[in-house]
Amino acid sequence: IRVLEIEGVDLQPCGGTHVASTADIGEARRFLLLAYHPDRFRDPGQRERAEELAKRVNAAWEVLGEPAARAAYD
Repeated sequence: IRVLEIEGVDLQPCGGTHVASTADIGEARRFLLLAYHPDRFRDPGQRERAEELAKRVNAAWEVLGEPAARAAYD
């Protein structure tokens, strides 16, 4: 499994490998967004960390969810 990084955005949280299908990546994205939803954390530090992770996951999805953009990084 290779870890991809695009402009400082680690694509591994979305299951970003060169063999994962778009559906697999979407499922991993939904899982991570639910597991690390900021509303699940009461501690401000944990909430900020969860918000940052959600931003990273969504940024990775913008690339991996678009077949043409993903092809540039595969």
